Amino acid sequence: MFMAPFLAKLAADVDESLVAARDSESTEDIDDSAAFLATFVALNAFGMLLSGVLCVLAAKIKLVNLAAFLPFPVLCGFFSSVGISVWMSAFKVDTGITIQRVLGSGNIILLGTSLLRHIPSLVVGSLLYILGPRSPFFLIGLIAATVVLAYSLMALTETSLEE
Repeated sequence: MFMAPFLAKLAADVDESLVAARDSESTEDIDDSAAFLATFVALNAFGMLLSGVLCVLAAKIKLVNLAAFLPFPVLCGFFSSVGISVWMSAFKVDTGITIQRVLGSGNIILLGTSLLRHIPSLVVGSLLYILGPRSPFFLIGLIAATVVLAYSLMALTETSLEE
């Protein structure tokens, strides 16, 4: 989470350079999806590598001992705010508009259709809350089942990833 602003800036710079290169080369339509995909994979790999290095470094210097000095409500609040931030970002990616705009619009139909899309995430989140503490295998199984169910529903409704 702490690397997100750095990686977002890096991704924005790469996207800006791809657009500039496409605009300067010619007027014909250039398909740069392969360059975008390669950039996306490289940035994700870099982010995961950097995250792994920071986790190993934190384990070696025993940074977990610092958490003993933080009150439990502070830690819970931090992780709750991270979860809300991730959900709000996912909402914007999914619907194309922010949750603040949907709630402030006063349009009940827009609010209903936007929130209806997130019922599966609420169900999965509730199941994780209930089953998660019992065994880590529930977590793995629930995530795998969610992915399989999502792709199955896409296949049944003949929905592509682009839609």
